[in-house]
Amino acid sequence: MAWAFRRDLVPETLKTPVLLALTLVAYVVPNLLMHEAGLIGATVFGIALANRHVPDLGELRRFKEALVVLLVSCLFIVLTADLDLGVLGKLSLPILALTAAVLFAVRPAAIWLATLGSDLSRRERLFVGWIGPRGIVAAAVAGLAGPRLSEAGYAGGDLIQPTVFAVIVATVILHGFSLGPLVRRLGLSTAAETQRLAVVGASPWASDMVIALHRAGVPVVLIDTYPGALQSARAAGVPTLQAELMSRHAEEGLADHPLNHMLAATRDELYNALVCTRLAPRSAASASTNSRRRRTTSCTRTRALAGIPAARFSVMANSTSMP
Repeated sequence: MAWAFRRDLVPETLKTPVLLALTLVAYVVPNLLMHEAGLIGATVFGIALANRHVPDLGELRRFKEALVVLLVSCLFIVLTADLDLGVLGKLSLPILALTAAVLFAVRPAAIWLATLGSDLSRRERLFVGWIGPRGIVAAAVAGLAGPRLSEAGYAGGDLIQPTVFAVIVATVILHGFSLGPLVRRLGLSTAAETQRLAVVGASPWASDMVIALHRAGVPVVLIDTYPGALQSARAAGVPTLQAELMSRHAEEGLADHPLNHMLAATRDELYNALVCTRLAPRSAASASTNSRRRRTTSCTRTRALAGIPAARFSVMANSTSMP
């Protein structure tokens, strides 16, 4: 498969369907040979796919994310449709107390013990200890195990479903609504209100400038297509991104680093202007989505600075104003 993909023997529009079909084959064939072996077969296929470095997997990942959302949503509907309303009537104070214990005692204690000796800060450990919404796996196991335990005569088997669904609902609501405020309260946010500078073009002077800014505490990221040019910045601990900035890969890489300002400092003047012109509207939209303030974006072209071996620069900046 990797051989066929590298030689473009598979049409671009068929690559994702081919990979999806092979995934289903990897699940069905082992299942025919041994019951429940399909999960292992699909897992091994995924490991092999990742390590074979098959080209053009980005499109498959995006398709997979959309497919997962669709399937999980449908599965939740199927599981809740099979849920008897009488089960909800079995909610009691002990079940609610167990739910509270899971949220406020069991998970925080487990995370605290598991992260002892790690490089996580106290604020990060507190955040991980609180955020842990339960979802489709717990619901599926409860829907399968609960009725079977009841049929086998185990006392309390009929309480598994209401207990698990109570935990799911409580964690989704409480963790979902408290995630943003808690991140901001603990100072762990990397959202768009953080003023971040991206420098495109890892020339020696640009690398030195980025390292100096990083040491001064300025959030900055250095972007270049050549890995060797990023080596000195990486050694200094500066966040870097090896990608062509006009590509989809770069868009995905920048998702974790929302940009407020950009300095395009490659030797190609037209490329510098093109980068800022293309990214400016998107950066402004991202900034306005993550902030209550009104932001405007401008692109400016300036001539070369004295002593710096670059033809021209293009600068993208977001200006912030209150509504």
